[in-house]
Amino acid sequence: MAENKYWIISKRLNEKETAINNLNESAQRFIKQAEMELGEARLMVHEKILIYNGFTLRNLDLTGIDEGLKAIYQNLIDEHNINNLKKYSRYNHVVAIKRYYRIRKGIWNHWSTYLDVMDDLWLELAEIYDELVEDKSNPRTNKLFTQLEVLKSKLNSVKNHRFDNPHFVKELEFMFFGEDGLGTLSKNDVISLFNLDKSKETQVQLNKYPDQITIDDLWDMTFIHRLEEEEDCFAFENKYNLFVKTMLNNNEVKEEMNKVTDEVFGDLFSSIPTYSVATDSFGRATEIKRNKPTLRVVNGGIN
Repeated sequence: MAENKYWIISKRLNEKETAINNLNESAQRFIKQAEMELGEARLMVHEKILIYNGFTLRNLDLTGIDEGLKAIYQNLIDEHNINNLKKYSRYNHVVAIKRYYRIRKGIWNHWSTYLDVMDDLWLELAEIYDELVEDKSNPRTNKLFTQLEVLKSKLNSVKNHRFDNPHFVKELEFMFFGEDGLGTLSKNDVISLFNLDKSKETQVQLNKYPDQITIDDLWDMTFIHRLEEEEDCFAFENKYNLFVKTMLNNNEVKEEMNKVTDEVFGDLFSSIPTYSVATDSFGRATEIKRNKPTLRVVNGGIN
């Protein structure tokens, strides 16, 4: 490697190191603050449920109840001053869930700006890597390769961060349980609690539901027919998060879904060519090979 080129690349790497170090410090501060806000918002959801439970059970006869449970219950009553509450809505925790998702959406929007900067830096490191590879036999480039790998690792350590992404499916279903056990919600309550789309199509769909909404009706409205506003569909996101986590963690469900997908879309997918892609350490495609078509047994023959 020519002397001048060596020092030019070295200078560029040093500039990227400064930029990545500054970005990492700023990103780590943001992550810490964001995780704290998400944690507090998540805690608020369960706190609202606890308060509602305490409110509905405030006149419960504690005779014969385990002393440990009695103490926990009494602490709940005292901490939240429940005996002085005249009323407490069973929907308060739903409002807290909506707040959680709005906080998370704001955090993600902000985090996206960090990811854009990280992607730009990643591409710049890839360009430097390509220049070094041209003269990789030169021993002097080893130091620069090592420095570049360290920078890649630093960038990845923040770039791959995943924020808390829980689901509150059971918590949303909790609002169907009143003092008399499992019940229904009025359609008007559902409309006021969930940000339903204002289109005529949504109104037509809503009219198909009874005046009293069950748990199954709720998920049919929000998950199957997706009647919420697209930008504020927190019920759908909750159910979808549960669906994805179940798919990832339950092999039986995963196999059943694959089987259904194959039965419904198998003929279509079998006619679409697929490819295997090899990538380099920066995720760039280095080789693309077309896969052999999958043979399907149809009516006793091979298709």
